Amino acid sequence: MSKNPTSVTTNNNHVEDDDVDNVKKVPKEDAQADKQAAADLEKVTDFHEDREAVSEISRESLGNLKMAQPEQKNFTIKRDDIQLIMQELEVPRIVAEAKLIQYEGSLRAAILDLIDCNSLLK
Repeated sequence: MSKNPTSVTTNNNHVEDDDVDNVKKVPKEDAQADKQAAADLEKVTDFHEDREAVSEISRESLGNLKMAQPEQKNFTIKRDDIQLIMQELEVPRIVAEAKLIQYEGSLRAAILDLIDCNSLLK
């Protein structure tokens, strides 16, 4: 005896009775695979959301740092001033440059600091 499939028609869709039975019989492996795929998708989504949050915080922090930095003053350091400090006080070039930078190019302030006359600076 052959099984005679019955036809079901709903909303312009023609579905055989055998097809309906096949749809209802979803193997457990497929269901588990779907659950695993959904979990993997959730992990990826969480990862990207966390990454976006971190990058947003980083941009915000960087903006705050830029706002917090004081504006740098422009000043010049003369080569003659460096040479004078090096020759008269017998200090290396790097020390002479550092003191001139510290005192924004002021030769007097740099020399007084190097000879430890801080009381005269005020």
